[in-house]
Parts: sequence; structure tokens; C-alpha cells
Amino acid sequence: MKRLRAVIAFVIVGIIAGLSLVGFISAGHDEEVADLSPFEETLPGESSVFDMTSAGMKRSLIVSMPTQPAPEAGYPVLFMFHGWQENAALMQEYTQMDDAQAILVYPDGVERAWGGGPYAQTNENKGDETLVRDIMSRLEITYPIDSERVFAAGMSNGGGFATLLGCRVDDVIRGVASVSSANYNGIRDGCSESPIPILAIHGTADQAMQYEGGTRHGARYYSIEEARNADVDRNKCREPVSKYVTDVIERTVWQGCDAPTEFYRIDGGLHIWDGDPDDLNSSVPKNFASDTVLEFFGIERG
Repeated sequence: MKRLRAVIAFVIVGIIAGLSLVGFISAGHDEEVADLSPFEETLPGESSVFDMTSAGMKRSLIVSMPTQPAPEAGYPVLFMFHGWQENAALMQEYTQMDDAQAILVYPDGVERAWGGGPYAQTNENKGDETLVRDIMSRLEITYPIDSERVFAAGMSNGGGFATLLGCRVDDVIRGVASVSSANYNGIRDGCSESPIPILAIHGTADQAMQYEGGTRHGARYYSIEEARNADVDRNKCREPVSKYVTDVIERTVWQGCDAPTEFYRIDGGLHIWDGDPDDLNSSVPKNFASDTVLEFFGIERG
């Protein structure tokens, strides 16, 4: 009898332990499941901050809505990626693009960094790429979206990440723009051969990402010539046509490309979002980078 009681007690304890383990595993799994529910709608002309889970990580982002109703084809979407050690709110502030007639998305990088940078914590699991896909999945069930007009732009490390997205996530991202881009070698690994609109802006006196290329954070980064050659090869361009649009800004447009390919060289330009409130170069028009990015993507202000 005592033996029977002992066996029964052992079985009961085992069942309880098993249920507890299942509950623990389920709870842990739930924490890692991406939130793909609709976003709470943001009023026209307003911005909202959202938290979400993606690739098992807690993420945050700012969504800024245009003032005008959605076009017949749906809203265009422009992802804006901040530089290393910056954040979404700062990017929103200095780019001054919230009057653009598109949904602007300003995500926060993990530890203020984006994939493709040697310091990024998301390189191994490609968590930032997953984040972009998850955000788009939620936007598409919240608003009418023009899937052919989903773009990515970024500053420094964010510009390098935009380039990475144009290579690896070009089924979602339809055009990329980079300003003072951190062109670390790995951002073009596994790059799609499909053409994609590419815009880049870079200053010749950039002290962080030097025009001639170099090494930073223990990793090599492309020179501007190398980066542009990669873009030109991908888009199968022919000859470039260059023209100064101001005393210090030279615009180069490649001819015969399978997708628009443009580069702006800022003579004496530093590591900055050119024309932002902190840009002391009086030869660069106010909001130059922002206006150029919007024009390239065919997005109006208003």
C-alpha cells in the first residue's frame, strides 16, 4: 500500500512538473512571436510611437502620417534609418520630412545600430531585416499601401542598412537612398541582381566615412568610387553625365540604366545629413538631402 501511494505521488509530481515545463516553454515562445496585428491608426499629419516584438526582440518605431488621403494606389512608405548612436526621434527631428505625402517610418536600432555595421547586434540573426518585413506586414493590414512605392533611406550606418535592404529585401524595398553612408563591405553580400533605384549623397570631407574608403571599428568600408561602381554594375548603366547644381554640389546621373542611379558629391561636405539645421555649410541649400531624397522617390511635400 505504501509502495502504491509512493508511485501515485511520483506520477502526480511528474505530471505537475511536465505541465509547468510546458507552460514555461509556451510562455517563452509567446515572448518571441512577432506581433503582426494592425497598428492603432494615427491621425493625418500626426506621429505615433509603437512598441512591437520582432525576431524575438522588443523594438520601437515612430510612424508619421501624411495630411492627404491615400492615393488610389495606396500610400507610399518611406523608412528612415538613423545613424549609429542616434535614434528615431533625432532622425525625425533633423530630417524635417513629416510634411511628406507618404507614411514615414522611423524605427529605433538595437543599441542604436543597424545591421551591416560591424558593431550591430542584429547581424547574425538578420533581425533588422525581419523588423522591416514585420512592420510592412502590419502597415498593409492597417492602411492602403502602394507596394511598388516602399522605399528606404538612411544616414551613415542607417544609409548602409538601406543599401543592405535594397540588396537582400528588394521584394519589399523598391528604392534606396543613402546620405553620408557607412558602406561597410558586408552590406552588399548576397546582393540581388535585380535593378533598383539608387540615390547616394556624400561629402568629400566626410571625417567618419572617408570619401576614399578606409577602416573603422575594425572593419573595412568601401570608397565612394567602389560603392558607385557596384551600383552602376547592378543597374547595368552606361556613361555618367555630371553637372554642378550649386557651387559645391555636383550631380551625376548615369544613362541607360535599368533603374534610376544618381549620386551627389558635396565638395567639402562633412559627415552630416546635408542641409539639416546643424549643417553650417551655407553653400548647401536648407533641407537639401531631405528634398533630394523625396524628389528622387517622387514624394511631394504638402
